[in-house]
Amino acid sequence: EEKKVSAHISYNELFKSMTQRPDGEKELITGSSTGQISVWDYDAPDAVFTFSTGVPINSVAISPSGNCN
Repeated sequence: EEKKVSAHISYNELFKSMTQRPDGEKELITGSSTGQISVWDYDAPDAVFTFSTGVPINSVAISPSGNCN
């Protein structure tokens, strides 16, 4: 089976946490030291969605149903 390697670009961000969706979707969710939460698609080099919380993110998680917590 052929394996695919993906690289993503993050500017001025230090990822503090990362999780992968458990439902088979090809997405990662990251949290950064600058308070950014980003959603990454395996097939896109840049984040597909990002929002700022204003506080450092130490942990991100996705519930078994696929909801972000």
